[in-house]
Amino acid sequence: MSGAQQIEKLRARAEVVLDQLIGLEKKYAMLKPLAYDAGLAERVGKGAPAHGHAILQDAMLEVCVLDLVKLSLDMSERAPSLVNIMATLDDEAVKGALRSDYTVVPPMRQVGTSEPLPEEVLESIAERERHRLGTEFDAAWERLAAEWTELKGDQRLQGFKTWRDKLIAHADLHHKDGAYSLTALADLKLKWGDMKALLGEVRAVVDSVSTVTRASSFAWDMLDQQLTDASEAFFGLVGPCDEETGAI
Repeated sequence: MSGAQQIEKLRARAEVVLDQLIGLEKKYAMLKPLAYDAGLAERVGKGAPAHGHAILQDAMLEVCVLDLVKLSLDMSERAPSLVNIMATLDDEAVKGALRSDYTVVPPMRQVGTSEPLPEEVLESIAERERHRLGTEFDAAWERLAAEWTELKGDQRLQGFKTWRDKLIAHADLHHKDGAYSLTALADLKLKWGDMKALLGEVRAVVDSVSTVTRASSFAWDMLDQQLTDASEAFFGLVGPCDEETGAI
């Protein structure tokens, strides 16, 4: 694969990972009220509706675990995952090509009717801009390296990977104390807040990947508001539960 093809593939992966994260954020926005909204649980009530609430909560959580681990740690050769993207970025030639693209400055043009600036002045201005962009790229690169080190070493992410590997994508039986049983979720020591925290870490890494590979960013604040509006509107349809019949 040529250098240009490698960069093209890298950028395609970066774009897909961003799309995957947006998809995960959408699912988490629908999971969050199921996990945290006491008012929703109260409106659902007890009995059959509460059972349905629990089933939906568990199903949404498993989907989020699958997506989180897939976009972060999937090492399949063709997988557009963060671990594969970071492996490509470890190549100094790739870094050099990306930095060169990032620091491209369009031809300097003077606007107005004043006396044209000499070419050497325009080139000096362009050189200062290239230096500024290079410094900006280097800072983004260092930030990405630190963010990825934090994410890949996070034991909570490894816990979710174990959950994915041994309880969702596969089922592993273990012999312990004279009986066979599946991996116990309690042994993973995961909490509801861990998913939210890891999403923040993944978002930071994906943002930095977008910066160094495509010189772009994403309007997360706008998406967050859209998803909050969608979630509140949807779950707002759930009315109070009839304690006698269990009907909503």
